[in-house]
Amino acid sequence: MNYAIPKTMAFLTLSAGIVSCSQNAEEASRPNIILIMSDDAGYSDVGCFGSEISTPNIDKLGYEGIRFSRFYSGAKCEPSRSSLFTGLYQGGERAVNLVKILRDQGYYTVHAGKEHFMSWVPESVYAAKVNDQSLTFWATTEYFEPPSGEFVRPFILNGKEVGIDQIYHEKKPFHKEDAATDNAIRWLDKPISRHQPFFLFLGYHAPHYPLQARPEDIEKYRGKYLMGWDRIREERFARQKELGLIPEWVELSPPSSNACNTPFRFFKQFGHEGGALVHALMWWPSMIEAGSINDVDEWEMYDLYEDPDEMNSIYGDPAYSEIQAMLHKRLEELRRQHGDSDELTQGFLQDYLNNRN
Repeated sequence: MNYAIPKTMAFLTLSAGIVSCSQNAEEASRPNIILIMSDDAGYSDVGCFGSEISTPNIDKLGYEGIRFSRFYSGAKCEPSRSSLFTGLYQGGERAVNLVKILRDQGYYTVHAGKEHFMSWVPESVYAAKVNDQSLTFWATTEYFEPPSGEFVRPFILNGKEVGIDQIYHEKKPFHKEDAATDNAIRWLDKPISRHQPFFLFLGYHAPHYPLQARPEDIEKYRGKYLMGWDRIREERFARQKELGLIPEWVELSPPSSNACNTPFRFFKQFGHEGGALVHALMWWPSMIEAGSINDVDEWEMYDLYEDPDEMNSIYGDPAYSEIQAMLHKRLEELRRQHGDSDELTQGFLQDYLNNRN
């Protein structure tokens, strides 16, 4: 089958680490990979990006690796995840999950946590189709077992619908985030014992509604936010400058009812910086200098601008690559006329809207 294989992949939100456990040259060529994606976690919601929230393990990875201060998502979890796994903004039956590529190369693959794709993503991309082990739920469901015992959406264990009595979990009562972690750790015993490289995807959901946490976690932060969102934003903003994530000359955006995406405007679902810009980090001791911050390049889950021919390879229609070349040309014309301005943005977006169909 002729797959549209992604040529550029990066990592998204909460924390995304490449973890290498390699001990020799042969293993170093195929490092173990752990990719973590968290729904609705804001740009400033972890400590190493300025938060007051305690995230010591994520912070360790960030401070010992590289933090990306200009990393863009699809503004919502569904399109972001679709691009993350396929490398495409839109595709179809030719789309392939990056996990399949790794598995074909001898990786042991595990998916633990949320799964949710756009309608254009074929079922061949789904976790149960491409992983050695998988525990998923679709879109959103309760964190704890409901009084009725029936979840809004069921859990899927290796392709089969199951109840929580069939899901391994160490702590009572059942909580889906802990269960995802418990199963992921247990499943990694097999490849580690066989000295087989592994890929682990952890799809956490905790910042996403219905926002259900254990009582001890709620108690830990009781009263902390009574000062109000504006004060929280100011304190996060100050820490971001101290951490070197935000230049000293940058000013805090106007007051907002949401502090998670400090210092930007708006939040998830909006196309503004606050909706699309997310924190991202990578940890790979043998390859990445500790304490690095990438604040120059803009990263996204898939960058068509870097590969003008990629639309053609995705869709199999030369018209798409011609349209993209035209848009690039038009963008350069607008830049010469207006520089980086609102007129430039509006002109380019209008061109895009006129040609996208």
